[in-house]
Amino acid sequence: MVDVVTCCSHNLYDFYNCHIQIKVVLNVTLQLFPDIDECVNLSDDCNWENSDCVNTNGSYYCTCKSGWRLNNNSCVDVNECNELEKYCNFANTDCVNTNGSYNCTSKLGWILKNNSCVDVNECNELDKYCNLTNSDCVNTNGRYNCTCKSEWMLENSSCVDVNECNELDKYCNLANSDCVNSNGSYNCTYKSGWILENNSCVDVNECNEMDKYCNLTHSDCVNTNGSYNCTCKSGWILENSSCVDVNECNELDKYCNLTNSDCVNTNGSYNCTCKFGWILENNSCIG
Repeated sequence: MVDVVTCCSHNLYDFYNCHIQIKVVLNVTLQLFPDIDECVNLSDDCNWENSDCVNTNGSYYCTCKSGWRLNNNSCVDVNECNELEKYCNFANTDCVNTNGSYNCTSKLGWILKNNSCVDVNECNELDKYCNLTNSDCVNTNGRYNCTCKSEWMLENSSCVDVNECNELDKYCNLANSDCVNSNGSYNCTYKSGWILENNSCVDVNECNEMDKYCNLTHSDCVNTNGSYNCTCKSGWILENSSCVDVNECNELDKYCNLTNSDCVNTNGSYNCTCKFGWILENNSCIG
């Protein structure tokens, strides 16, 4: 549409000076001279990989896409990973830059779930990470620890058995028991002559078992801590680990008055018998 305006001015000589103004309205101009959309036919002016073409009236311009920025009239990749934790949570993810974008990848010990990185509980996988025979698995954020169980100790990154028996009387009373080491533990076994009673080793009184240990005919049983002794009774003497009869009659007048009596040996004892012509009276032979 074209508006025609006639403008006149009055001068001192009563003449009118008139001229015509033509106003060209924008939409009419566009109809007469339509804009060319350069973005439709562009091939090389904008780099389609990293920029967008924006058409304007009578021209156009190239804008960098998201993830790119202008540098020396070119769109270059924005390294989002340089901006610390703006894009990725570095506590549990690693930032990986890509052309025009980036990825947040889960760190070891984390897994992607519902668009968030959550801790992997390695301890749920039984013996995969820790040897549960001698260690306990303790889960932590993004990792885990294997802690040695009681009676095991860490040595060269492995849990090895603690030999409690090397620590003398710390675990067992060596006076009456023997320490036997086992994997992750130990046992106190009572020595010969002792028996377990109320979690303690107590002495076995062998003398309560009659003739089992000593021949009570010619010896007495004497109990000791963890053992016993067989002591020969009066009239017997120890010889080659056995009690044998003492022949008191061999010792002349020690036991009997041989002037008026004869000595008769018996097992474990002796008798003095009066000689012919003598009689026993008040334990003495009289004529």
